[in-house]
Amino acid sequence: MGVADRIPHSSLKAGTDRAELRRLVTYWASGYDWRTHEAAINALPSHLADIDGTPVHYLRYDGEHPDALPIVLTHGWPSTFLELTALAERLATPHPVRRRGGGRLHRDRPLAARLRLLAPAADAHGKRTDA
Repeated sequence: MGVADRIPHSSLKAGTDRAELRRLVTYWASGYDWRTHEAAINALPSHLADIDGTPVHYLRYDGEHPDALPIVLTHGWPSTFLELTALAERLATPHPVRRRGGGRLHRDRPLAARLRLLAPAADAHGKRTDA
């Protein structure tokens, strides 16, 4: 890897720390496992909707209740809907409520079971429709 000689300034205003840059390049070149992340992304509940001729890619997490209330989770730029997946899963999936003393109490119909979460991709990186 070609890394420039150290610049005589010690602050980051003069550029990235050389040792940190080497560490990051080494990680991305040999430590990062893209295929693991790709498989996780491909396993998400992805859907396409046609809105006035424009394909919109979104994730959909259904609650267990047939009349689930739809909630749209949106993100800003430069974020993606991938940052919303953990929140959407927690909101859409009922979970046990702990009692004091360690016992578990399962509600009849927790609020989470009555939610349907939609997280649209608010960028131009939607799923390909020609593949």
